[in-house]
Order: sequence, then C-alpha cells, then structure tokens
Amino acid sequence: MKHVLLLAIFLLMPGVASAHQLATDRTIGAVLHINPSDDPIAGEESGFYFEFQDTDNKFSFAHCQCTAVVRHNNTELASRELTQASSTSGTFSYALPERGAYEIVVIGIPQEPGYFQPFSLSYAVRVGRGERTTKNVPAYVWVGGTCAAVLALGALAFASRPRAKVTNPQGGGTGNEGKKGK
Repeated sequence: MKHVLLLAIFLLMPGVASAHQLATDRTIGAVLHINPSDDPIAGEESGFYFEFQDTDNKFSFAHCQCTAVVRHNNTELASRELTQASSTSGTFSYALPERGAYEIVVIGIPQEPGYFQPFSLSYAVRVGRGERTTKNVPAYVWVGGTCAAVLALGALAFASRPRAKVTNPQGGGTGNEGKKGK
C-alpha cells in the first residue's frame, strides 16, 4: 500500500524547467537563466536572461539585433527584442500562459556585416507549476474524483486488513460442531 501511494505521488509530480541551458550555433553560444529560480510559473511573468559567448571574440550585444521567439505546440506566441543587460548578455520578460513544453529561439543578426556571425539558438523550456491547463473542468468533477479516489483507497485498505477468527462464545467452537447435513 505504501509503495502504491509513493508511486502515485511520483507520477503526479509536475516536471520543471532545466536549469542553465546552453545552446550553440557554430562559434556563438548562450546560457539561458530563467527567473524565478529556473522554474517558470504558468501565468506569471518570468525573466529570461541570456549570457552570450563567442569563440571568435567578435560578439557584442551593442551590435546585435537580437530577438527571442516563444513557441508552444509549433505556434508562435510572442516575439520580443532582447534588452541589453551587459556587453555580452540580453534579457526579456514573458508570462508563459499554461503548463507544458515551450521552445525559446534567440535569433541574432549583426547590425553591420562582419561584427559576428548570424546565429539561431533554441531552448526547450518546461512549465510544471502554476495554472492548470484544465481550467474549464467544473469544481464538482474535481471534488467527485477526489472523493471516489479516497473511497477506493479506503475500500482497498479495508479489504486488505487481517481478519479475526470468529468463535462461538458458548462452546468455544464455531457453532457447527456436531451438526449433520440433511
């Protein structure tokens, strides 16, 4: 019984975003940090922070037209210009609307040819907390389902309990001794 409960808890736990993801495109790469705590919350604004590195040492955020695209289920939800945070980092904010898997793509184009190579960096982000994706399910369905689960677990616990032996209080036996079938 204890193992079934632990398995149920494990299976029902939501996934979380991967912390500090690195994506590369030839000589340019960037590490993604997400606030809060690399674990975005559905429906709440998150900060996306990219720390860029270039093995050719040509990249400068001041010379980059850097854009972030947010996709969910192959649908573009938003496109945002990155704001410069330092000479090699940029940021944007966005509220991922619901739990699930998202793709964040950062596209960088030099403002003048030759500053650095154009690039495209892709990140997989999973939202596991926040608003439920099943907002339109009535409350009585959740309450009814929870009650049914509690009753089923109670019945299972009742059925699996050890059984006491019944004896006849007058003769010490079960009461069937000495009776013959007809």
